Amino acid sequence: MLMVFCFLLLQLTELQRKEHEKKQLLDAAIVMAEKVVNGRLSKQAYVEGEGNNKTKRQKLSAEIETMAGSL
Repeated sequence: MLMVFCFLLLQLTELQRKEHEKKQLLDAAIVMAEKVVNGRLSKQAYVEGEGNNKTKRQKLSAEIETMAGSL
């Protein structure tokens, strides 16, 4: 019973870490968008950065879904 509890606790901790990382990526995307609007970042740099950011967010979302489904 204790082993199951420890496993679930570790899974929840990992899930929270991934959610936090996803939020950080969303915050970074907002900052990049603000920089483009303010003229401090080129559109090309934004497109490349946003593409990388989006890919990471999608990967994290899939991992989060998988983990949440297994709990």
